[in-house]
Amino acid sequence: MRRSDRRDSVRLSTLNERFSRPWTSIAVGGVVCILAFASFLTRANLQVGLNAPPGPGDEAEYDLLAMELAAGNGFRFDYDNTAWRTPYEAANENGEYAVVLGRRGAAPTTYRPPLFPTVMAGLYSATGRNFAAVRVFNCFAMAAAGAIAAMLVAKR
Repeated sequence: MRRSDRRDSVRLSTLNERFSRPWTSIAVGGVVCILAFASFLTRANLQVGLNAPPGPGDEAEYDLLAMELAAGNGFRFDYDNTAWRTPYEAANENGEYAVVLGRRGAAPTTYRPPLFPTVMAGLYSATGRNFAAVRVFNCFAMAAAGAIAAMLVAKR
């Protein structure tokens, strides 16, 4: 083995030791979390705005379930709830929310999984009905998931 090859081997070995330290995966996860959070938050703000009502369909129904849970009404849809309808009616100039606003009635449901509406209800209880708080939480949750994945990969 030539002298330069041995030096390269030592350098690679030293680099491998540095990346094998426990703090390395934490640092990688932290950097990924910060960059992903900033990216997701910027995209959410530019695409729809942080305080815009959720999109039609699933998002609007999660919002309704969260409102009902925060009000202590249980896990149910109440499409006649005027407080829920107001921001969607105001944003419905192009008919985007026509389908969800066309629904009427109130009833308990098992149609949606309960975790996300429960988290949203907690946010609503703490901040009022604040669409920005939910979007920031979503951005952080996605960034944290990416950070955990990056940490697991860095440990390999």
